[in-house]
Amino acid sequence: HEQAIWSVAFSPDGHSLLTASSDGTAKTWSTGTGQCLQTFRGHSGRVFSARFSPDGAMIATASSDRTAKIWHMKSGECVQTLEDHGFDVYSAVFSPDGAQVLTASASFAKVWSTESGQCLNTLECPRQIVQQAIFSVDGSKILTVSETGYDQSDRVIWCAISGHRLPSSAAA
Repeated sequence: HEQAIWSVAFSPDGHSLLTASSDGTAKTWSTGTGQCLQTFRGHSGRVFSARFSPDGAMIATASSDRTAKIWHMKSGECVQTLEDHGFDVYSAVFSPDGAQVLTASASFAKVWSTESGQCLNTLECPRQIVQQAIFSVDGSKILTVSETGYDQSDRVIWCAISGHRLPSSAAA
């Protein structure tokens, strides 16, 4: 990379690393040799986050260009561009079954179909900046983490199917 790296992730099989950079690219690297295997180009801003799908066949990236993208890992081809964020996209992660991508941006998180690229649900977090969003291991819940002020953050747990907030006790 020619600029700072924002995130690093191992592939599910442990043979590759995935990096996201301020230079507008994501790259895969061999864990055995350290050589760059693939460069993913197509964002017009910083790439904040890059993650493998559970089977390692796809990659999701999140960028300051207000989009997230889904890529074929081996070919490097962008297969979906997830727009309609309006703000920087801070993270993009796959659901445990790989059928959905969850993005975090501004005051919301969005759930997208991996196959069609359609937005399936929007999780609103008014007056907050959603910096991270993840699925639970079984895919039934979503956790959003938001900045609410100087040195403060908030977490909300959602039902992944309905998009409704769950009671705080659901985190226990």
